[in-house]
Amino acid sequence: MLSSRKIVPVLFICILIHSLPLYSIELSAGSVITVRYETFAENLALLDTGTADNPASVYLAPITFSTANAVPERRIIGWGEINRIIEEAEKYIILDLSDCTASDNRIYGSYDVQNNMNVIQSNPYIKGIVLPSTLETIGDLAFEYCYNLTSIIIPDSVTVIGDWAFSDCGSLTEVYLPNSINYIGNSAFNNCDSLISIHIPKNVTIIERSAFNDCGSLSHVTISEGVTAIGSCAFYNCNNLISVIIPDSVTAIGNDAFAYCKNLVIVTIPAKVTVIREGTFIGCESLIGIGIPYSVTIIEKYVFTGCSHLRDIAVDKANAVYTSENGVLFNKDKTKLIQYPAGKNESRYSVPNTVFVIEEAAFSHCNNLVSVILPNTMNIIEGAAFFGCKNLANINIPQNMTTIYESAFLYCLTSIFDLDISANVTVIDDRAKYLWSPM
Repeated sequence: MLSSRKIVPVLFICILIHSLPLYSIELSAGSVITVRYETFAENLALLDTGTADNPASVYLAPITFSTANAVPERRIIGWGEINRIIEEAEKYIILDLSDCTASDNRIYGSYDVQNNMNVIQSNPYIKGIVLPSTLETIGDLAFEYCYNLTSIIIPDSVTVIGDWAFSDCGSLTEVYLPNSINYIGNSAFNNCDSLISIHIPKNVTIIERSAFNDCGSLSHVTISEGVTAIGSCAFYNCNNLISVIIPDSVTAIGNDAFAYCKNLVIVTIPAKVTVIREGTFIGCESLIGIGIPYSVTIIEKYVFTGCSHLRDIAVDKANAVYTSENGVLFNKDKTKLIQYPAGKNESRYSVPNTVFVIEEAAFSHCNNLVSVILPNTMNIIEGAAFFGCKNLANINIPQNMTTIYESAFLYCLTSIFDLDISANVTVIDDRAKYLWSPM
């Protein structure tokens, strides 16, 4: 939610030309920051070199005018109007805030109560930013939609990067995060499609929800020891991410944390993780193998769905809840088959006779399978269990089967037409019997 707090960075607009004077006027804490229109407009007019390839430099000195001491006959403007003037002038700039100060050491990205806008947020003409050395907080939405921003220097005084702070900065290629940072907010770097690498500092304990969601160029991530949780969708759809080393300090990984990282080949789950949430690795098409440590007690649904090259799931023998056999994931006593890796090369598979239940999406999109033999012990086939097995031609339905859930055989090969389902079987949804012929 957008904050109604006043913007308080103490800024006076002038150009990096030595002949221009700097004025000195004291501000009280909490003053609404403004600047005289005439002064700003005159200085901006000097930026005749402000092109996309050669942006001009705009220096914001430490002192400005407040409403209290403004010259009455002159028009006073705030952040929103400064933003408008920069956009109307269509001059690309590098914004130098290095000497600026604020009463609470914060840059707000939320709405200014006087002008209903922020000078930096959504400004397409800002190519680079140098932040004040005393800055502690980069507020929510501070640089959102600055889609031509390519670089920013974050000083080691900053401790907080707010929610959506750099969201949709599509030209941002690299950001150095100092160790002073202890919070990276929700969607902080969402859709920064040019961001190549990121290092998560040691004082960050939680990588919040969607922090690096849709960073399509992100290929290298370093997570420092000290991070304890990776939030839901934190690295969702980071297509160029190849490997991630998750430190031993991590105890929780959220839903869809690495979902649709299509080039992710290697990932290590630390020994302190107890729950692997729903969809954590869904759609990770290049993932070949995964290890489940002894600490894991819960594996939710669809964790490995769509991992089309996954060949092996290896469970630590000390795990009390889960086990694996020939790369296939089961519960400890093998009464439930949880996941058959979709990338296994075998065309035929016999389910162990200890199994009573095939869990939801267990064989989903196992395109190499032609034949599956179910044991007489089988009672339940859960929803989407064989969904999209386009080459599955032969499967038996045991007489002891009691329930087949929705979409269990949806989008399977037409040659499965002779599926013999006993009258004693409860079919939860007619889609369980759908037979599909590929076009």
